[in-house]
Amino acid sequence: MKRQDMPAEGVSASAGLSQSVEAGRDAYVAGGDLTIVYPVTGAKIVSPPALLPRDAPRFTGRKQELARIAALAEGGSVVVSTIEGAAGVGKTALALHAAHRLLPGFPGGHLYADLRGWTDGLAPAEPGEVLEVFLLRLGVTASDLPTGVEERSGLLRQLLASRRLLMVLDNVAAEAQVRPLLPGAGSSLVLITSRIVLAGLEVDDRVRLDVLPDDEATELLVRIIGQDRTVAELGAIGRLRELCGCLPLALRIVGQILAVHPVGFQKSA
Repeated sequence: MKRQDMPAEGVSASAGLSQSVEAGRDAYVAGGDLTIVYPVTGAKIVSPPALLPRDAPRFTGRKQELARIAALAEGGSVVVSTIEGAAGVGKTALALHAAHRLLPGFPGGHLYADLRGWTDGLAPAEPGEVLEVFLLRLGVTASDLPTGVEERSGLLRQLLASRRLLMVLDNVAAEAQVRPLLPGAGSSLVLITSRIVLAGLEVDDRVRLDVLPDDEATELLVRIIGQDRTVAELGAIGRLRELCGCLPLALRIVGQILAVHPVGFQKSA
């Protein structure tokens, strides 16, 4: 993807942009090379997309899984990995933590979308709406967005073919939700989280998450509640861990409740 020169003297930036994008769209429709000019504000070009949410605070454990994802990121081609497991097992936390650690290696930016596959009260996200957000963040103007999913998908692949970008597709319910969002060429990394095994999706690696081991579950509680307090009430830590089934989400909820209330572990348990 090339960045065109600024408009010549006497031609406004907006006019030059409109003409360039129009030409780029015609080339795309005709199957030719696509040149996208990023929207200009003054003399500044739109920065790479940065949609990744905050890293999971006090992230604990998962060293082997993090190492596997880091190894995938070293490749020079598009790599897609799924992170699969039951509700509350920490899929999103792992994906975000791994992504934040890897950000320096992805100068093309980072994209994130919650596909709402398992969100109560909300319909799963349609690929077309996710593509719209991604394309706008990559510099395509709203007036020049293709209308169909297939056309939007093709434009996304064109834009990512020359980028090294990190993409997190979270909370996926079906393969059809993510297929149109995947890069076709380039050196991007895509992390997909789902409660189910996306067996119909061809990926480079599958990370299957289980509950935390006892020692990591204890460490997570200690990090949230605080060292001093847990040392004073060690007898209750094991009980809390058992009640939560070593499930990271449950451990975080219980830990945060106890962290803001002075009630002792024994009374809470």
